[in-house]
Amino acid sequence: GNPGLGKSTLAQIVKNEIFKNIDSQYVKNNFLYVDEYSVDYVREVIIPFMKRSPRNVPFKLIIIEEADKFSKDAQKALKDPMQKYSKNCRIILICNEVNKINDALRSSKGGRCTEYIFRPVSSKEIENRIQYICNAENFKITEDVKKEITKKSNGSPRSALKILQSYIITGEVEDDITIDYTVSPLTLLNKAFKNDIKGCEKTLTTILYKDRIEPFKYLNDMSRVIARTEFKGTSNNIIGKVLYEISDAQNKLSFGSSEVILRGLYGKLLVIGQLRRKENVKLKPKSKPKKE
Repeated sequence: GNPGLGKSTLAQIVKNEIFKNIDSQYVKNNFLYVDEYSVDYVREVIIPFMKRSPRNVPFKLIIIEEADKFSKDAQKALKDPMQKYSKNCRIILICNEVNKINDALRSSKGGRCTEYIFRPVSSKEIENRIQYICNAENFKITEDVKKEITKKSNGSPRSALKILQSYIITGEVEDDITIDYTVSPLTLLNKAFKNDIKGCEKTLTTILYKDRIEPFKYLNDMSRVIARTEFKGTSNNIIGKVLYEISDAQNKLSFGSSEVILRGLYGKLLVIGQLRRKENVKLKPKSKPKKE
């Protein structure tokens, strides 16, 4: 399911339920949280953990966040052990794009996986939750603002909460994508199109080390903002090249240093910028919503 629908929260609830009467020391020895995605990590950490018999618990548990980041080799290495050691260990695979998970890994045959799809929450439920939070915080909110936050959340309770928190502070209903950023997700693209190498480097440093944005999320947000931006007079060919390079960088993140890959991306955007300058146009982002 999409980000912000409660997948990780539900996984933690399941974990707490499984280990609710277990001493914390035993939980630590029988639980593994995974946020690394290389085939070496699967072979050297995950599989040995699965092999070891559980102690003082019915079975061990692994939660794998963003499992769709696993390379094909990593998924292949995990497939047979998942079935072989299922009595010892259960795995919760959390992902946004289920089509990136190997069909054999997802298969219910042999008891390998049961699949749960998380769908966007209804507008009515989002509005009710916003009202509940505002009542609890003694904060007054108009129906129009509540509906605007709900619309921008796209069915994601997490996005709705982030937008609401921002509105309480700033009085503006900001886009859910841009809230986490000191600089716009489009800044790197704009700097590259202006042939501003120092600006690209400064932007990259801000994103990675000040805002602490995860690279895969940043590239995904950049794509989404591009889709919402008016590129007045810019050819579809230029836009297509940019989106292709972003997608290519996302695919490479499983195999190398994220900083190197992002630096390589803005190098490619500099080249595309040379083509774009011939068209002699500027990016024209859509205006922000007015204050209520």
